[in-house]
Amino acid sequence: MWVLGEVNTQGEVSVPPQSSLSEALAIAGGPTVDARLGHVTLLRLQDDGTVEERQIDLKDYRNSEQVQAGDIIIVSKRFLPRFVGWTQRITDSITTPLSLFQLLNDLLTGSSDNNNN
Repeated sequence: MWVLGEVNTQGEVSVPPQSSLSEALAIAGGPTVDARLGHVTLLRLQDDGTVEERQIDLKDYRNSEQVQAGDIIIVSKRFLPRFVGWTQRITDSITTPLSLFQLLNDLLTGSSDNNNN
């Protein structure tokens, strides 16, 4: 089975038979601080070739879903860390060109001042 997203060790994990979803997450190093445990996705291949997708709320301890070989678990990221990441990327895309412009301006201004002396 695979555990992806906001866990400390993403990738393929081996879990004992009849393990719960929570146990599989623990084997994958546990959730990160940004994990959205109320919105965990379980993908399971059915016998007819279709993929069943289920949203599981792991904050509700009554959800002790058993995992099966071949399952894929995806732990989402909470909204605030995602929002901060988006704003950081937007800010970086604006400030980097502005910083380069300021550097070029300083170089050009500095070189013309030196020529006048």
